[in-house]
Formats: sequence, structure tokens, C-alpha cells
Amino acid sequence: MRKFIIAPLFFLAFNSQAASITWKLTGEVETVGEPLSHVFSIGDSVEYIFTFDSLSPDTDANPVWGRYINAISSATITVGSYSATIENYGIEVINDSDWGQPEDLISYHTDSTETILDGADLLGSDNRIYRFAGLEGAFQDQDGTPNMLSSDSLPLDLQDINNLATRETFYVNWHAWLGGGSNLGNGISTTNIQLTDITPVPIPPAAWLFGSGLIGLISFARKFSATVD
Repeated sequence: MRKFIIAPLFFLAFNSQAASITWKLTGEVETVGEPLSHVFSIGDSVEYIFTFDSLSPDTDANPVWGRYINAISSATITVGSYSATIENYGIEVINDSDWGQPEDLISYHTDSTETILDGADLLGSDNRIYRFAGLEGAFQDQDGTPNMLSSDSLPLDLQDINNLATRETFYVNWHAWLGGGSNLGNGISTTNIQLTDITPVPIPPAAWLFGSGLIGLISFARKFSATVD
């Protein structure tokens, strides 16, 4: 009986790790908001690396609209020498939605009170302090016959996105507090976006040790059973 209890535990330990995937997007700065033009320059390199859980639940009942709150567990954004991190970020997937014309859309944005943004404040040329406000971005297939997506599930196929997206739009944002509940937004837009890497997160050494121990227990159980018989 012990053998049949241990084997599923071994499967779960490894299967839970396989759900995490890391993507890397690269590009360059296309435009810069005037107050930050002394910090960033057109042509600066941009890199966005994030890890998401491919088994995150879809919280939207619409069959063509997938909303995955906090699917991105961690992300790092680097613009030139500036770097910031994000935890608990959202992904939306819209399969063949009709907004004037058919469109497939994958977007990344803040959608939760659990989102954590961590980046150094910037002093604008207008003498305001600008605080890192995250990244808004999207891959879109807008050619009238979108086939970048086949469902509203979280996309896993890098090639379909790279080959079939007709537009990529990404902005990195900073906000200056104006008082009275309002902010002054500023930031950069990014061009020449490429999805250059997709890598399953390696299984931690502890998980390998756990699995090895379970294999040993299974072997011991078999030998013990044979001895008893």
C-alpha cells in the first residue's frame, strides 16, 4: 500500500515545478517623455524578463477572454542602466475579439492590489519626483484574420507570437504625485520588441533530493514486500 501512496507524491513534486515558465523580451527605447529625457535616450536597450505560472486560473467566464490575475510571479525590467522589479502582475488573453475588426491580443499589466512595484525614483527635469509605475504591454494580431491564438488560454508557443503578431506595444511608466488624488504620467515607449527566450524554470535541488528520497523509499518498500512474501 505504501508504494501507491508515495508514487503520486513524487509526480506532484515535479509536476508543480513544470508549470513555471520564464520569457525574455528585448527591444529599444523609441520615445521618451520630456521630463525623463535626461535619464533615458532613444535607442537605449530594454529587457523584460518575467516568470509566469502556466496553470494560473482564468477568472473571466467569457469564452474568448482569459484574465489571469497575478499569473506573473516575478519580473525584472531593465532600461539602459535602470532596473526595476515587479511581483504579482496580470496577463490578459483575448482570442479573436471583435473591436471594429477581429483581433488576437496578449496584454501585460497591473491588475491586483497584491502587485508590488520596486524601482528607484527619478528626478524629472520639471523637478518632480517620478515613481516607477510598472509596464503596460501587448502583442496584437490585427490583420483581419487573426491566428496568433487558438483559445483564451495562457499562450505557451513562442513561435506563434513572434511570427504572427502584427503589432507589439510596450510602455514603461513613472508617475509624479500632483496631490488631490492625481498623478502626472510619464515614461518611455519601446520598439523592435522580440520574444527571444522561453525556458521552463529548473527544478530546485531540494525537489531533486525529495524525489531521490522517494525513489529510495519505493525501492525499500518493494524489497520489504518481497521479504515478507
